[in-house]
Amino acid sequence: MNKTHRFLCASKFTGIGNYYVVGVLLYLSFFTASLYAETGANEQSNQVTAADNYFAVINNEKVGLSDFLYSFSEAVKEKFYHGKVSQEQLDAFKKEVAEKLVLEILLSKEALKRGLMLDSAKVQKELNRYDVGLSKDASEEEKRDWMKFRSESLPTIKASIEREQLIALLKENIEKVEQPSVKDIKAYYLANKDKFTAPQRWDVSIILLPVEPSASSDEWDQTVEQADLLLKKISEGESFEELARIHSGDPSAAE
Repeated sequence: MNKTHRFLCASKFTGIGNYYVVGVLLYLSFFTASLYAETGANEQSNQVTAADNYFAVINNEKVGLSDFLYSFSEAVKEKFYHGKVSQEQLDAFKKEVAEKLVLEILLSKEALKRGLMLDSAKVQKELNRYDVGLSKDASEEEKRDWMKFRSESLPTIKASIEREQLIALLKENIEKVEQPSVKDIKAYYLANKDKFTAPQRWDVSIILLPVEPSASSDEWDQTVEQADLLLKKISEGESFEELARIHSGDPSAAE
């Protein structure tokens, strides 16, 4: 078992709650046949490692394959817990996870660019939660496996935690908008009056006289005559509202 295989086996114990076997099965059936080929893995040497391969290059910086595998294994637990998934669904889900990871990386880099600082103690606390938070159902063998590959898995998990917290800081930073002064509001309005226009609107009241589509010509003619009579009554001053309550077939008649 190469390091990339080992990483997924180790990461299955890092989440809170049980990790369903389907995650490992999906990985073995899909990634060994597809993902390694896409990332240029050397099948002949069979020496694929997380360090030798990368998932993407973002702003000239390589993102390790292990980052994608961890994100995928975490997402699989929530998405396909029922254990039934087609190859088409899996292909689409793989793309979804990849796009989400790229977005998270870009957002976390933007947070750093803005000078936002991580709380190292908070990061370590969350990492410790993953480190010791094995499922109660984990066997001794599973715990031994985790300890064996712990040093390989923790850096990737830590990077994921840091991205999550940086994105939270970025969101908080963006949402901090100071209340503009009345003077600033007025100046903006005067400079952007075109943004404060709206199409002309009409308040419409109706009296609906329902006629079945299959009604005879006589019934249609009688309804037209009734409509003309109601219009005449309204023009002579009778209450539109009262006539609507009595004659309208629209649900609004009662109001």
